[in-house]
Amino acid sequence: MALARQRMDKFDRVYQLHQVMANRRVPISLDALMEKLDCSRATVMRVISILRDRLNAPNR
Repeated sequence: MALARQRMDKFDRVYQLHQVMANRRVPISLDALMEKLDCSRATVMRVISILRDRLNAPNR
């Protein structure tokens, strides 16, 4: 029996992006982030904005 794929909520994406970025020493491409988070370019950009603007996380 196949399990239905569950969508991530906003917190899950923010946490996952934080984990990806915290564990890297070199930049990661937008395409790679889209693949890791399994979402669109617009969603990645929104999650980056949340990290930067609401949580004051540095992202360079």
